[in-house]
Amino acid sequence: MARPRRDAAPALSKYPQLWLTKLLEEERLVGGLELTRGCHHKCTYCSVFSAYEGKVVLGDVRQVLNDVDILIDMGMEHLTFIDAEFFNAKRRSFETLTLIHKRHPSLTYDFTTRVDHILEVRDELRGLYNQGVRVITSALEFPKNEVLKQVRKEVNVSDLKTAVRLVQNSGIVLNPTFIMFNPWVGLEDISNFNEFLVETNMENSVDPIQYETRLHLYKGSPLLENQTIRALKMEEHEFYYDWTHPDERVDELFLASVTPVKEGTFKRCCLKC
Repeated sequence: MARPRRDAAPALSKYPQLWLTKLLEEERLVGGLELTRGCHHKCTYCSVFSAYEGKVVLGDVRQVLNDVDILIDMGMEHLTFIDAEFFNAKRRSFETLTLIHKRHPSLTYDFTTRVDHILEVRDELRGLYNQGVRVITSALEFPKNEVLKQVRKEVNVSDLKTAVRLVQNSGIVLNPTFIMFNPWVGLEDISNFNEFLVETNMENSVDPIQYETRLHLYKGSPLLENQTIRALKMEEHEFYYDWTHPDERVDELFLASVTPVKEGTFKRCCLKC
């Protein structure tokens, strides 16, 4: 079996992980790889669904283990699974993590998964912590049932709160992502957002970039067939559409929320890009 080539890539130290460092409460050299590609879910806002149409490609576990060994030789101390959905093949994910942990017991991990999967593996969360999982990224979108329904998350706000509590109680840090500005939220919803964070004890665990995220309508998005979206005023660009919120005050708040990019840094909405 051919071993993955990493020698031509820049050193891992060239990829700073500032937000992950804050969540881990220590600086660790981070590497990344994927167990699967694609996602079997069909969230309507997601470009992964548009690209893969619910299909999942499984990577070779032996090659994954070889790649982990190479990354360890490069100095990796923490591994980010960059899968769009870590539990695309749930049993396989658990088994692979167990194999990696046996080979490299001091290695820590983070991965991305949906709220419904967190609920499904609630009894395994503490075991994941014991195997080195320290951070779980999950797209909470917005704590409003109408938003969750429109983007087909198949959960409700009560499920969001339960999932947050389960992860926190396991010792793992939850890294939530949101679509703060979208056509289904108004000024009152945004002003009440902080109440959700206080109730779920997440006031200090939300990346500041999450307060300025906006629904992206890329060409080919299933949301372009959504009744609410079709009613919006939109401006076409080469690869996407700009959209205008029905309440101009929401767009004014969005523009006021966007912070300038500092030289030498880039903005990211999650830990994977």
